[in-house]
Amino acid sequence: LSNIPYVRLPIIIIDALDESGSLDRSSIKACRDILSHIVEWFKLLPHFKLIITSRIEDDIKHVFSNIHHQSFIISTSDTVSSKFREISDNHPNLPIDWPGDDVVDDLTRRALGIFIWMVTALSYVESYPSNERLNIVKDGTLPFRDVHALYYQVLTRSFSGYSSYECAKVIDLVGTVVITQLSLTTKEFGLFLNIGTIVDNIYDGLLFVLADEETLQFIHQSFVDFMLGNINQSANDSIDDELSCFEDFCIDLTNAHCFITESMFRLMNKRLQFNICNIESLFVTNAVLSQS
Repeated sequence: LSNIPYVRLPIIIIDALDESGSLDRSSIKACRDILSHIVEWFKLLPHFKLIITSRIEDDIKHVFSNIHHQSFIISTSDTVSSKFREISDNHPNLPIDWPGDDVVDDLTRRALGIFIWMVTALSYVESYPSNERLNIVKDGTLPFRDVHALYYQVLTRSFSGYSSYECAKVIDLVGTVVITQLSLTTKEFGLFLNIGTIVDNIYDGLLFVLADEETLQFIHQSFVDFMLGNINQSANDSIDDELSCFEDFCIDLTNAHCFITESMFRLMNKRLQFNICNIESLFVTNAVLSQS
């Protein structure tokens, strides 16, 4: 330690601790292993700093209740104001002060400090800014800070006109994204899953939970939990069972794995062919090919 300059002392950051383990955090051993290492960390000299971001879930809250630490809650009010300013700047048809301080205060109050609730609500409004979308996230029947209820509300509006066949395709696509965790574009997923141009419509309906505009990756584990029908929240971040993922859009992991396997075989059967790389001669060695 004496050989390390004070300004170079190590700082370790663990982002999204609540997302540790398997997709649905059902891997209890993996979660316990990570938490046990965190407990061990606090036995080190105080010069070593550990910064953790996480939702407050029961197992995580229990561990930190027994060790000395400092907690900070990320404020959502500044995020709301700056995001709405950005939205109004990018849409000249909107008033400069849209949607007004009263709406900003109302959304901040509804989020009750839950950052992902605010991010989801703002992303939904930003994709098609309108008072109608604001009213959907401000619905008086929605429980405060309940992000699953917000997902439920927005998904029912986004895919309300979908047929049973189209809903099934939504499940196929979301299930594949969740399980494979591949960073593919809509075109690539459409080809892989053989679901055609409907993938673009599904993409539009899911914009509010996507990490970026290029690939299909979900911004937060809480949406995956919702789609898998998981209720894994602490008492301070309660979820209403009646507002868990509705049956038409709930992912069955077994069915999703089977669908992915069938899709891979279908794609291979369709695309694989003799001499797929169009090599001019079969008598050329691999070593020569790698150089050409």
